[in-house]
Amino acid sequence: MEHDVFISHSSKDKTTGDAVCATLEANGIRCWIAPRDVLPGSDWGESIIGAIKGARVMVLVFSSNANQSLQIKREVERAVSHGLIIIPLRIEDVAPSPALEYFMSTPHWLDAFMPPLEKHLQNLTQVIKDILTQVPEETKSGKPMPALEVVAQAGRGRQQSAGKNGRKVPALELLPPGPQPDPQYKACPFCGEQILFVAKKCKHCGEFLVNIKGIPTKASTMPPPPSPSPNQPPEGLTKRQTQIILFIFGFMLLVAIITIVWELRWLHTTQQNHQWLN
Repeated sequence: MEHDVFISHSSKDKTTGDAVCATLEANGIRCWIAPRDVLPGSDWGESIIGAIKGARVMVLVFSSNANQSLQIKREVERAVSHGLIIIPLRIEDVAPSPALEYFMSTPHWLDAFMPPLEKHLQNLTQVIKDILTQVPEETKSGKPMPALEVVAQAGRGRQQSAGKNGRKVPALELLPPGPQPDPQYKACPFCGEQILFVAKKCKHCGEFLVNIKGIPTKASTMPPPPSPSPNQPPEGLTKRQTQIILFIFGFMLLVAIITIVWELRWLHTTQQNHQWLN
């Protein structure tokens, strides 16, 4: 089966994967998706590898399920190895695991976790159309074109075509960048984890950011104390210093006791001598 797009998805996200496939094929983009296109009786792994080799673009339906799937990791690794353009479609606001982040550090992301999904699928369709029209199956040198160069060319083409209608579309609009700082979130002043901007209690460390009256706590309003300079002596005494002070104090006390005893003995001896002389 001839196809241009390989759709990688977790079996738990089959509904979303089928929706992606249906939308792309309804717009004339040929897709390959498992298990629909795996021939009965054929080897599953061999079918996956053959489908990846025959595609030019991989759409990764990314979610927490995909993040934990070893099969997804293998498919992404093979897609990178064969020079496919990877378009991660995030349907959940989760960060990729280190294994996937290694392969997806350069591609741009398409966020689709905010409804409606149909709007994001139409955007995905336009992105893939732009890429397929800009990228031949092989470059003149016979080698696959690098993914970043493909994205840049597709972005320039989209900007030029839109400029004919009197409206310039920035090339970065082609594919939104990866995870950016969300203004709806903030860092917890106690543990530093990301929490909702309007949160009153951290879900990670359990600390309250406001008191009972709704007034921000001291830790959430005041900046952290400055770190001491290297030359500044530490506050308080160390265990070693305390031991030295106690030793000196005990030694001085012992010397004082010995001196008093010696003085009393000398006084007693002197009195006895006076009595003997008298």
